[in-house]
Amino acid sequence: MLVLFFLTSFAQKYDNNWIFGLGENYIFSFENELLQVSNINSPIESIFSFFSISNAEGKLLFYTNGNIILNNENLIMVNGDSINYGRFWNLNDHKGYSDPTGYIILPSPDDRTKYYVIYKRLEYDSDLEGVVHSDRFQYSIVDMTKENGLGSVIKKDQLILQDTFDNGNITACRHANGRDWWLINRKYNSNSFLKFLLDPSGINIADTTIVGNKSLNGLGQSVFTPNGRKYIDYNGHDAEKGMFLDIYDFDRCTGELSNPIQFNYLDTTVWSGGVAVSSNSRFLYLSNTLRLYQFDLWADDIIGSIDTIAEYESIDSFPFFSHFYLPHLAPDGKIYMSSKNGVSSLHVIHEPNKKGKACNFVQSGLQLDRTIGFGMPNFPNFRLYDVPDSPCDTLGINDPVSSSHELSKNYQLKIYPNPATDIINIEIKNPLINGQIVLTDLTGRTLKKWAFENQLKKEIEVSKVPKGLYFLSVRNEGVLLSTQKIIIQ
Repeated sequence: MLVLFFLTSFAQKYDNNWIFGLGENYIFSFENELLQVSNINSPIESIFSFFSISNAEGKLLFYTNGNIILNNENLIMVNGDSINYGRFWNLNDHKGYSDPTGYIILPSPDDRTKYYVIYKRLEYDSDLEGVVHSDRFQYSIVDMTKENGLGSVIKKDQLILQDTFDNGNITACRHANGRDWWLINRKYNSNSFLKFLLDPSGINIADTTIVGNKSLNGLGQSVFTPNGRKYIDYNGHDAEKGMFLDIYDFDRCTGELSNPIQFNYLDTTVWSGGVAVSSNSRFLYLSNTLRLYQFDLWADDIIGSIDTIAEYESIDSFPFFSHFYLPHLAPDGKIYMSSKNGVSSLHVIHEPNKKGKACNFVQSGLQLDRTIGFGMPNFPNFRLYDVPDSPCDTLGINDPVSSSHELSKNYQLKIYPNPATDIINIEIKNPLINGQIVLTDLTGRTLKKWAFENQLKKEIEVSKVPKGLYFLSVRNEGVLLSTQKIIIQ
């Protein structure tokens, strides 16, 4: 039995706003888990990706096309006029940096007013067969207390490490202590990984490890499963050598990668693609230009579980085909996917937690009025916190620290059993006047709600909820009393 003496009062909506556009830009906002599309009067565009960050309550703070940082009034941020400067900075006439998966923005672990913009610099090297790679891993820091809350870049293009990296494929996962962040970089055309940790001291290299088989660099994407237990790296090299999908177990305490699985698929259609994982961390989706695949990460034979979800159907005019490119899991639990051309639509997987074609994939399922670039935003799972009872769960963080800790103490909530199969019991010392119990997945999407009024005990039935990790929250008159991680098995 778990006695809950804590409360989560902070939302985690850092990924609430997505920016797209080639001149007349869109902002996608996920208010109340519903997608709202509106226009944004932005002076910059991006052929590739926009990268944005909101505050914990979901208000847009700033965004970048990889060249320039704009504040939430769509003005160039102080000292934000030229980040990641180098040979590729103005290659596209300020229409975005040529690396659609090469940036990520993370909140500072110990200061909610500061944000790290983390990225790689692209370089051309004739010694590497004349190909593009990344030679610098860098960051800038934005301080949102500056300029009357509009923010200022207080550090720019700070070097973390100079080396020869695969281009793009930046992703992050929260450390098991619930505060810090892991970042992983693969060295160019290798099976050597550099692990970095963002903690209150900054970004530092933690370790170098060699694991699994070599992978050839190409257009691709990396992602952690929402539960943080697996790291997935995809590179679509070329039609001759194929695509390289690498799946690893991941230890959020140590950052260790283990139990490597590689899928090298020779497909004459492959020259770009990406990966995303369903919110229950079970189904991996892999795109490779003309096909969309699903893998079951819970299967004994993950590679053998491959299922072709869709093949591209030409509904476009030459040369702007809406081929399959970069997918990304959204706060509404759906997976949206871009195309490798500037088109006026996104593909949508409406129910990614379901197996096979039941996932309800719709090609060009989200129609827009005008053309957008071929990139997608890049967010980690901000709703993943500590690993309770792990060796590194030493900071006392059970979800974000609450400013209303005493409220939860007064109610003395008990939730059991955990793990649960059919029934979850909620007991409370003092009955609620207008109480509510809410079950959400790891993206924050609401799955079920129950009234909890004038009762000391409530049974909720969860037998039809898919197996996985969830959050169970208790509210009273709109005030969040507590949130607990629940395993349904």
